[in-house]
Amino acid sequence: MRRETPAIVVVGFAILFLLLLVLQVRVLPDTVNATAATFPEVAPLVPVAIAWGAAAIACLQLALIIAICHAVGTRLQPSGRPPRGWLLTIVACLIGFLALVVAAVITLIALSYTSPGVLYGLIVAALLAVVVIMAVARRVRVATAVGHN
Repeated sequence: MRRETPAIVVVGFAILFLLLLVLQVRVLPDTVNATAATFPEVAPLVPVAIAWGAAAIACLQLALIIAICHAVGTRLQPSGRPPRGWLLTIVACLIGFLALVVAAVITLIALSYTSPGVLYGLIVAALLAVVVIMAVARRVRVATAVGHN
């Protein structure tokens, strides 16, 4: 059975990667600096917040690069091999992202700052993404085992 990844998926991943790049380079620093201007008491956290945000976005970018490589690879050489290893690598990137977000929440609480609600939303979203990808990886493993018998 020959399966190819539609070109729209590759283009979609590439566009999402570029949007994350703009978010990382332009939007994040501007937003953090504007927040510090509004709330001067958080000014000492600006460099750390920008570094943390850039690292968290880099985890997502790495997951997208892996997805793009896999999608392009299946377009160039459709082998019918299951993407389980790729999926588990993406899960590792998401777990790295999740660890950064949880560390940020814990650090803000330890420093007696109120953590932004968006961090809790990111934790929930990352957990849901890990659960979904693990379910897909399990289905791939089961489908591969059934296909080889």
